[in-house]
Amino acid sequence: MESLNKLIHENYDALSQSIELPILNYPYLFPKEAEELKALTNHTIDETQNLPAYKNFKQVNVNIISQIRLYIANDRVDENITQWCRKALRYIEVRYSSLKENEKKAGRKSEDTIKIFNQIMALFIEYYLKTSDIIYLNTALKVLDLSWIMPPSSKRPAYIATQTLYDLNRQILDKILYQIEHD
Repeated sequence: MESLNKLIHENYDALSQSIELPILNYPYLFPKEAEELKALTNHTIDETQNLPAYKNFKQVNVNIISQIRLYIANDRVDENITQWCRKALRYIEVRYSSLKENEKKAGRKSEDTIKIFNQIMALFIEYYLKTSDIIYLNTALKVLDLSWIMPPSSKRPAYIATQTLYDLNRQILDKILYQIEHD
């Protein structure tokens, strides 16, 4: 956990500006450090841009998932947010064994696929933390098991936010499982 905390502190400016919201859940693991850093993200919900209704998984992108995550973080879960979470969950559950193949068919670049699935894992964790619906925790764990969503070890700016989000997701899942096991 110390290396993750160090990574976040070393890259805070870039991470706090990233559209991927890689440190949105930082306070869950590091409440004291989060207070010291004060504002963890400079992103707010764009009230002029409505979240579209869910049509199909092809429309999913980092911007939409980030917007949903912001709504959840700001306790603004409405029917549309719930619908997005349910449909994304169903898509992952039903197509789990063919997700990678489906992404290739959809024409998404590998980098985009990695970012989207790390966002989805974060979305499911956050939705679980808000609703306590265990199926979202279970599906987040399934997404974590997909070896191809692990960002490459790289100092490239394009992957630092995704790497941070992946590591943070993994550690939050460990903490949640530990709490469940010991409660």
